[in-house]
Amino acid sequence: KIIEKDITPKELYTADECFITFSGAGIVPITKIWNKKIGKGKCGSVTEMLIRFYQGETLKTKA
Repeated sequence: KIIEKDITPKELYTADECFITFSGAGIVPITKIWNKKIGKGKCGSVTEMLIRFYQGETLKTKA
């Protein structure tokens, strides 16, 4: 289930993972905001999976 909504800074700091996405860069993990770690402070497993899937799909369209 996907929910799109505005979030508070507290929700960001307590999230397991965070990422942004836009056409120029695809999916970009956010590991720190204002020197506060998001999750473990590194790209999480869900974000890594989404990046691999996105890259695979974009490579298909270029072939």
